[in-house]
Amino acid sequence: MTNNNSHHPIPITDFYGESTAWPLEDMVHCEQLSLRSALYDWQIKPHRHRDLMQMFFVLEGQGSAQVDNRSLLISAGDLLVIPEQCVHTFRWESGSNGYVLAVARPLLKQLEKVLDDPSWTHGTATTYSTGTDQNYLNDLLSSLNEECSGKEIYRHLLMENRVLSLGIWITRKHALMSEAEGQPESRSEQRLKRFTDLLESHFDQEHSVDWYANNVGVTAAHLNEICKKLRQQTALSLIHQRVLTEAQRNLIFTGKSAADISHLLGFSDPAYFSRFFKRLCGVTPKQFRQSKMQD
Repeated sequence: MTNNNSHHPIPITDFYGESTAWPLEDMVHCEQLSLRSALYDWQIKPHRHRDLMQMFFVLEGQGSAQVDNRSLLISAGDLLVIPEQCVHTFRWESGSNGYVLAVARPLLKQLEKVLDDPSWTHGTATTYSTGTDQNYLNDLLSSLNEECSGKEIYRHLLMENRVLSLGIWITRKHALMSEAEGQPESRSEQRLKRFTDLLESHFDQEHSVDWYANNVGVTAAHLNEICKKLRQQTALSLIHQRVLTEAQRNLIFTGKSAADISHLLGFSDPAYFSRFFKRLCGVTPKQFRQSKMQD
């Protein structure tokens, strides 16, 4: 695993290779996968996006990706969904092609409301095999790509409706996968979603279950019941896991010291952070970094 040996934070961008903010009036952007990948010799360095979700639909070739602490292989016919804030890096086979779709958070929020807060819009990345629906998704994304480069009236409405169609397809596919895995569904999912949204925004500031429960509008005991039922973990475990994930991201993708990372994540005592990390991960921050550099 490559470490950039710098003390700079993991780059947060809207579009890879561009330092400016989202330059579009549209809440959707679609481009061919080869457009940006070929420009960077088919290797995309570690980065993440704030306030937008990305989807990668592969039509030709294949690629390997690391998303946070997971290694993935993406083949032709796969759709990879990467929620905001996930650190990701790619190595594409030369000549690979398909589409890359970016959905800005305001539109994503609308999508979540219409689709009853689907779990695939947050958390970890998910790969879906499109199978016999490959031509359907190709038509959707090809249309989005054309509209993005066009100037026709009401194009933004058409693009947003195409994104909704894609969101419905993913939600159906995700439900089938969840059903096959025996994952339970519950009305408490909305409160869990509220909790995970808050956690995503405040994990580096707030580590208290009481704080999150109060802002979700339930008691700490009720929040724990929801988390145990839907995630098989306590609320505190989910908080700690989110903090650990961010610590691991920084140890893998930056050269920051453990002390700097502990401060970044809201720990006042670096020694306590090291004990926290070892308790959850089984190794010290230094040992974790060394093991990933050897991968």
